[in-house]
Amino acid sequence: MDTLIDYTEYWDMTLSNDDDYDKSIISSNEIIKEDLILWLDTNDSRCFTGFNDNNLTSLLSLSAWTGANITNNFTIYDVGLTGVDNGRYQELSGNVLNINTADTRIQLFQITGKTGSTSYDITSATTSNGNLYLSTSGGGYFQSFVKLAGYDQYNVFPIRQELGYTISTWIKYSGISNNTNSNFFLYLGTRSENKYYNIFSGETGQTTSSSGTSVDLSPSVSADTEINDVVLNSLGFRISGDSIGYRLVSGRTDCSGTTSATTIIESYSKHGIFDNFSGSSDSTDWINITIKWRRNKFIDQCTIDSGTTRFDGTLTFYLNARPVYEVKNFKEIIFRSIDTHKTKSQMVSFNLSWGGGSQGLKESQTTSGPDSDDSSLIVEDNFDGNLSGGISQLRFWATPLSVDKIIHNFKLEQSRYSRTENFGGRIINIGTGISA
Repeated sequence: MDTLIDYTEYWDMTLSNDDDYDKSIISSNEIIKEDLILWLDTNDSRCFTGFNDNNLTSLLSLSAWTGANITNNFTIYDVGLTGVDNGRYQELSGNVLNINTADTRIQLFQITGKTGSTSYDITSATTSNGNLYLSTSGGGYFQSFVKLAGYDQYNVFPIRQELGYTISTWIKYSGISNNTNSNFFLYLGTRSENKYYNIFSGETGQTTSSSGTSVDLSPSVSADTEINDVVLNSLGFRISGDSIGYRLVSGRTDCSGTTSATTIIESYSKHGIFDNFSGSSDSTDWINITIKWRRNKFIDQCTIDSGTTRFDGTLTFYLNARPVYEVKNFKEIIFRSIDTHKTKSQMVSFNLSWGGGSQGLKESQTTSGPDSDDSSLIVEDNFDGNLSGGISQLRFWATPLSVDKIIHNFKLEQSRYSRTENFGGRIINIGTGISA
């Protein structure tokens, strides 16, 4: 028999049959590795791959998705057309992306920009007990694509999962900021709008009529594409003052079904949740954040492969393995490619950022420099920010971990970050009604 005592938004205590507890973790001294598709650890030299052509560092995952697909000797040309916008490449032309290995691990790259208007510095530092971490207070963070739109040869991340997912990260939170885009620590989705959505004039020898064209540029891009590309395709997690939550882009449609405007949806926990875990809301202590989304109903792989229906689930935020915020009936976000030819969307769709959100087209470059029409678009205005503090570890499981496994992972690492939680009782946050 199971007994649940409900207090505010989540369980206070659970009594259940021993069969519900994963006995394998009792004697385990290892992090849960089943379904672990991404693991970055700034204190592990195997994660660092040196510097790229733009003198920026990158991080390589210690684990990989078993369902990943990479074709050897795969080359994409002209990747600088979009890769220059977040600093992956220095120039618009002359760049190729060679994938000549079956290594399916995710690799994130430090971002930068060419306008010089924003700092994207990342510096190395050490914790009080000598572990290496990366300070993001200089404006920098890491970002990369995990799937190439229109190319079946590269996919290292499951866009949908049968049951859900779990994300866990260790961060150093340096405090409250008045910037509405501050303290994004994770971002998923398209990293920007389509930079080629607006029409350029010029004599190129090619026609752009509806018939008799000399080059097929389908799919066509309409004036609404700029909006459609980011609707339900941009999701960021951030700390807002002393609360934690998410921000995503939704949209409003007219009678014809066309998206006519965007709506920014945000939801955050009650204030004061960090007081129980960091000593004060502006503490610089390390904290473990776990985000879990669990479907309300299991779906099989056939449904995942063939459908686009968004299903409901429960989104739960944990601080130091204790639940602090729950969002019921949070609809699944099915990330997708932007609506343009694949050669003009290389490395733009299906992105993941750690330590920040996304620049959008803030640093976008054309042959004549920045395009003024690319500034202050939706992604830049709502996700262009980073974490004030530092990053140490990031993990992503392609399954919703049970509470006992979340606690197990935290207990194994709490001494590394000088944290202490006994889980022998509950925490009551006076004045907020929050308990765990």
